[in-house]
Amino acid sequence: AWKENERTAGKLSIKELVERGMEIEKNHLKTTDIEDAMDIDYSNLAARLPEDSLLTRKKLTAGVFKAAAQLYLDTVLNDDWPDVPEIAEGVKGVAAALARVPKGDQHRALRRSVVRSAVFPLCLAGCMAGKNAGGAAAREAIREALLCEGGGAGNCKEAVQVMERVWGLREARVGSAVG
Repeated sequence: AWKENERTAGKLSIKELVERGMEIEKNHLKTTDIEDAMDIDYSNLAARLPEDSLLTRKKLTAGVFKAAAQLYLDTVLNDDWPDVPEIAEGVKGVAAALARVPKGDQHRALRRSVVRSAVFPLCLAGCMAGKNAGGAAAREAIREALLCEGGGAGNCKEAVQVMERVWGLREARVGSAVG
């Protein structure tokens, strides 16, 4: 809201925008507050905690949301340009958080729960995924998770439709921003 208000008033300072973004990143995203508060150690999490553990689901879901918060901040600072390095890294971060959720029949309930709880951050990352190798892989992983693990429940199918619409709009434009 601040950025748009400043832009509308014709007084958006990119320097102040970046400073504000860096402050948010430093104080809320680059620290381990979330991980410390939840005692998150993602290494082999599923093997260490019972699959049906609510704590396991919360930890894995929190990882997706935290990565998406960083991505969102980067889109505020850089607009919606998928090839901006910070945005490409943010998309990879969300995809990596999703990849930490184990796959396979024995983990189906856990994966479904995390995916259905993280539709918004997965949709954001899917929309911001570019066409380069890393972006294309993230697009497919997120799309597959929402369609397969989401099972068409809730907003999973609609999120995929939004992502595909954004990709189509980006393809139709010169450059790769949508906004």
